Amino acid sequence: MLSVNRRSAASERIATLNQLRHLCFTADDQLRRRFADLSVARLTQQAASLRPRHEDPVRYSTLLAMRTLARRVAYLDDELDNLDVVRPLVERTAADLLAMHGVGYDVAAKLSRPRLPGCGRCGPWTSGDGWAHTQVDGSPARRGAANVDVEGLPLPLRRGGRGCCWSERSDP
Repeated sequence: MLSVNRRSAASERIATLNQLRHLCFTADDQLRRRFADLSVARLTQQAASLRPRHEDPVRYSTLLAMRTLARRVAYLDDELDNLDVVRPLVERTAADLLAMHGVGYDVAAKLSRPRLPGCGRCGPWTSGDGWAHTQVDGSPARRGAANVDVEGLPLPLRRGGRGCCWSERSDP
């Protein structure tokens, strides 16, 4: 659940930053020069601290919109920081996945599942060592990878059978 919230906040932050940048691009020359070539942090900080005056209605509405968007980005940054409680959980439950090259916290959180009771060697959803025991040819299959038959077509892993929790079955 937390990863859904985190993904939503991250995509909202990106969309809000895009809107803020586009407001800077379309603003008058003075504002465009003021906010040109700023990093995301500096742009957010400077735009959030704007105090627009009611002198010119167009300039006032532009500055107010920029301030509102920058404050939203700051809020979403705080929300993303608060949702980083997922990282320690993933580090405890999927340290072996995090050690693999190219696997980050998001991927490790998606691939790791809670262990359910099973035969003691593998469990029905994950194995303690990350390997399923029921490849067609007897070789181990990596968790998340589909077993394939001789023609390269995927065979589903199904619960049941004797011995191990997982077994290949052709019947549905």
